[in-house]
Amino acid sequence: MDRELRSKATQAVLKAVRTAESSAARYAASFLAESITLAVDGKELTGCKAVRQHLAAQWPLTPVYLRGAWSMPTPVTDDGDAMQVTGTFPGVGAAPLSSKIVVGFADNDEVTRIEFSTERSSPPRQATELSPELRSVINNALANGTPMIVGYVDDEGRPRLSPRGSVQCLTGTQLCIWARPTSKGLTASLPYRPAMSLLYRDSRTRTTLTISGTGRIVTDEDTREAVFWLSPEVEQNHDPSREGTAVVIDIDEVTGSSPAGPVLVRPSR
Repeated sequence: MDRELRSKATQAVLKAVRTAESSAARYAASFLAESITLAVDGKELTGCKAVRQHLAAQWPLTPVYLRGAWSMPTPVTDDGDAMQVTGTFPGVGAAPLSSKIVVGFADNDEVTRIEFSTERSSPPRQATELSPELRSVINNALANGTPMIVGYVDDEGRPRLSPRGSVQCLTGTQLCIWARPTSKGLTASLPYRPAMSLLYRDSRTRTTLTISGTGRIVTDEDTREAVFWLSPEVEQNHDPSREGTAVVIDIDEVTGSSPAGPVLVRPSR
């Protein structure tokens, strides 16, 4: 048994899994037995060619594995018949808590089995208001280069989507938008079709928030002033005379995922 060679083989397999690079998959294949078996998600692949193709493919967790914090290879047991690496994924949304890759070897040090196991996140705990972390995500969406996408139904009954840089948290259960002056679009339809949806997506952190709520136009000056001044300065400068409209959205539900885990918010009414 050559433990150093087995560690090298395990690292080669990990690189192929993390990157899905064809060169990494070719190098990992040099350590594989012809009768290699790969076990993942309750399914098994057998044969060097099939396993190599799997290692070189992009899978849903490939971007997560790439950003994982992975351990060095360690023996599973004292006899060294298998090596393992474990990855955790801090700061990555829609990710498992941890993943383990176990690499098994024959007496000649060829890899005979690769097995994946994953510890999944617990189901989201329902909250009644946005957490400080979620409020930060929403409030900094424009600065982050990931502005919120707002969906509504226009005055002709057609669904519409538009990026809105002024979306901010007004309270833990309300969002707000400073809508620029216009005689059509969102502000024209809200009195008749108040249902709204919003989407936030940051692929870099795999954060996704889907928000449904009920929008309304507010006209009292205190709320208008609060909504205007909550907006980022660049949005304020689009309407320096404050001729726009203040929209408040009462949140019905927020679902999705963030680096803090699964998200479920349902305010009490």
